[in-house]
Amino acid sequence: MREAERAVESPKKNSSGEKLALDGGIDYSVYQMSLWEKTEWFLVGAAATAAVMYIFYERWYVSLALGMVGGIVFVPIRRRQIIEKRKRMLRLQFKEMLESVKSTLGSETVHNAFMNAKADLAIQFPEDACIMQELTRIMQGVMLKEKLEDLLMDFGERSDLEEIRNFATAFKTCYRRGSNIQEIVSRSITIINDKIEVNMDIETMVAGQKNEQNILLVLPVVFVVMLKAMGGMVDLESAMGIISMTIAIAIFLTAYAVSRKVMKIDV
Repeated sequence: MREAERAVESPKKNSSGEKLALDGGIDYSVYQMSLWEKTEWFLVGAAATAAVMYIFYERWYVSLALGMVGGIVFVPIRRRQIIEKRKRMLRLQFKEMLESVKSTLGSETVHNAFMNAKADLAIQFPEDACIMQELTRIMQGVMLKEKLEDLLMDFGERSDLEEIRNFATAFKTCYRRGSNIQEIVSRSITIINDKIEVNMDIETMVAGQKNEQNILLVLPVVFVVMLKAMGGMVDLESAMGIISMTIAIAIFLTAYAVSRKVMKIDV
């Protein structure tokens, strides 16, 4: 089953506080893992953690216990990664949708511009892509006499993306006042493009530091393997050796988590 299909759905209301005729759409801030996915990522996290812990402690019961903990911790981490990846994809797809809408606004009505956008994007994206599902939902809503601005506001709230929320709010205000919708679409495209470019620049700048982080993540394991290979130089199996390793692992993991948080820059 596709990622978008496993998102939690909830009923939404329009700007008047009334429930939309459509069923609740995808909530992009939530991802509901299937039992198979939870099992798969639990086993991945547990196996990796157990292997590393066995290198450090060489006690199977310690490795098994910490492996279970690692598997449990890894599942929500993987869930957050999927949510972030889906939002990045949705942002890019939304930009392409606005480009399509902008190209037809001069010759079509606003409603038809959004309808035609789905046919244009079908060339670029599969039918189960997030933006294709959202355009299908918008088309169904319009057929059910829902207001276009309410459907976009609903999309903006569910997307959990500032760009889409801001566009929906601006569209609603301008559409009701009869303002220039094409200008709003053009401005939104510019803002999203600028944000994407800034994010790409930041990713380029911190790419080296992220690679260093990944190397540092492996170094303690390599270091312990080398020490044990030397044989007898350092007693890592004594009580003092185990305590020292445990403290060192805790300090290292804390430093790694802090550095990851510092380098996570949101624009």
